[in-house]
Amino acid sequence: NKLKMGHLKGNAFEVVVRELPAWDRATLQARVDAKIQRLATVGLPNYYDTQRFGRDGSTLELGVGWLRGEAAARKTLRRNKSLRRLALNAVQSAHFNQVLALRVRARSARTVLSGDVMGYPTSGSVFAVHAPEEIADAQARLDAQELVVKGPMEGSKMLAAHARALAVEQEAAAQLGFEDLMGLLRRELPGTRRALLVVPQDLSATLCAEAQSLTLKFFLPAGTYATLLCEEIYVSAL
Repeated sequence: NKLKMGHLKGNAFEVVVRELPAWDRATLQARVDAKIQRLATVGLPNYYDTQRFGRDGSTLELGVGWLRGEAAARKTLRRNKSLRRLALNAVQSAHFNQVLALRVRARSARTVLSGDVMGYPTSGSVFAVHAPEEIADAQARLDAQELVVKGPMEGSKMLAAHARALAVEQEAAAQLGFEDLMGLLRRELPGTRRALLVVPQDLSATLCAEAQSLTLKFFLPAGTYATLLCEEIYVSAL
């Protein structure tokens, strides 16, 4: 069968980090082990990284311009359907990132809110939770890593959030100045839902004998950025 977009399960990475801090081996190992344990239990915030938005955000600017009917963006994207899709995806992604940022700051990325859309880590099926007993059950399954909270990738077929979860999504759009773009995106794209957090698989870190380099190995599902996982370890552990 011909492989199509969306058929990729994920990617396995091996990254070698050099020029480590001049700490003793035990300190380095302890700090890295602590971060790996946290990523394995709490998960990695599933942001889109800067490459999603083009050089200096140029792809995102084109997407916003297209939706707002700006002449320059319309001229660039009218005949280039591939670039137009990338540009509109960049607008979706910017909104998703802002929703995730708000929930990370509010410490609610791992908390089920009323009206949240939930899903399975390895499946595209989703459902919304409303009643207190549904929220409690979803929270227990989230804690057990059976479910994930899924943020918005706006589009016509995207399952809508409600109540508190919807309020966060609306606040994110307002902060970006995108209130007028959400309805327009629904006309342009089918949309979907994306996990707020991702737990890396097979994550390990090995120091060389002289503690001069660190080898990271891990598997991430398609669409998750290895650059962000590495940054989590570099900034927080090293």
